[in-house]
Parts: sequence; C-alpha cells; structure tokens
Amino acid sequence: MTGARTARRRLLDHLVDHGCELTGSSASTCPAHEDRAPSLSIGERSDGKGVVLRCHAGCSTEDVLAALGMRMGDLYDEPRTQAGQSAKSVEVERYPYTDSDGTLLYEKVRYEPKTFRQRRPDSTGGWKWKLGDSARVLYRLPEVNAAIAAGETIALCEGEKDADSVRGAGTVATTWTEGAWQQGQTPKWRPEYTEALRGAHVRIVRDRDDAGRHAAQVIAGALIPVAASVSIFEPAE
Repeated sequence: MTGARTARRRLLDHLVDHGCELTGSSASTCPAHEDRAPSLSIGERSDGKGVVLRCHAGCSTEDVLAALGMRMGDLYDEPRTQAGQSAKSVEVERYPYTDSDGTLLYEKVRYEPKTFRQRRPDSTGGWKWKLGDSARVLYRLPEVNAAIAAGETIALCEGEKDADSVRGAGTVATTWTEGAWQQGQTPKWRPEYTEALRGAHVRIVRDRDDAGRHAAQVIAGALIPVAASVSIFEPAE
C-alpha cells in the first residue's frame, strides 16, 4: 500500500519533519539517538497492515515513536487506539528551552495520549518541527546558572514534568530533552550538559526503572570530575 493513509507514509513524513535522513522507504537515521548512519529499519507487518521498526543501536520502538510524537497505534495502516481514547492528540503542555539570556531555542510539546514532539522557531514567526543544528541546552538554563553562582543544589530530573514539580516545591530543577536510555543504547547525555553543570551541586533524581538507574549512573560518572558535588536520589514509590 502506498496511499497517504498507510502507516509507512505517515512514518516517513514524520521522519522527514524530524530531520532524519532516509534511505528509500525502508531505512532511516534514528530520531531517538545521535545517528550518523541509518540504523532504523522499517519493515512490513506480517499481516501486511502496517509497519514494524527496529533500531540496530538498541532504541526501543516506544523511544523512536516518542521522539517523533507518534503512538504505537500509528504503526497500523488504520490507526488504533486503546479503549476510551480519542484518536486525536491534544496538546497539553509546552516546555521551553532557552539560552542563558532567556532567548527561546526550542520547545518540547506534550500531547495526550502521551507523546512528545520538538520544534524550534523559524524566521517567519512559525515553527520547524525538527531541532536540526540548534544548540542543545538544559531545561530552565538561566535558573541553573543562577543556582550554580549561588552555590545552591540543583535537582536533575528525568523529564520536564518532574522538574517542574520539584521546582514548585522550592528547589531549582532541570532536565535534558532526550530522556533516559537502556544499557547498550547510545547515551543521550551530551558533553554540553556536563559543561553546563560545571561547579554545580547536583542531585540526580532517577526514575525507578532500569533505564533511569542506568542513565543516572552514566550521568554521575560524567559530572563527578567537573561538578562541586554529585549525589543520586531515587524517590520512594
């Protein structure tokens, strides 16, 4: 099937919008990690009614779809939803990422059912739904910089929603846009994030899952040589 309603066509359109490089209609660079050679294979479902994905670097299908703002049901030619869910995504939150002066660089947009997409301003007052070569920064960077200068502890959370909750309780909090990753996957923590926390007192708030624990250990290892102090905290259930 090659019509506009096929899962393959929708997926390819999202990959292009995200700035991924396609190799025909069966392979692409993966949007869930820094990918310089196409590592995402796009195959056909055994029943011929959709597509299946495989990232050869280890990203899960859920990670790939989340990076594109898609759901598992979108892999079928006729999109499927769980019982009681609307097939239409509804925007529920925008998380702005700015430079040190507060200038907007890009946004992470959250939808329900739970998906995310990222966008950056274009030169006409609109949006480009891919980050391209935009500088990657920590969430709420101006507050992070002020906390470092004041010697305050910064909570490094896994996700903007958690960071906002911690901030609401009175602690400076930040996160990174790419999220956690499993052991064996390409790390999603960038050297520029490490550099941004040079001299900081950092408390890593990790999620209670394998990806969260692995990411926390890797990030701690990167920060220990440059930060003033590093600790890892796992909230109780």
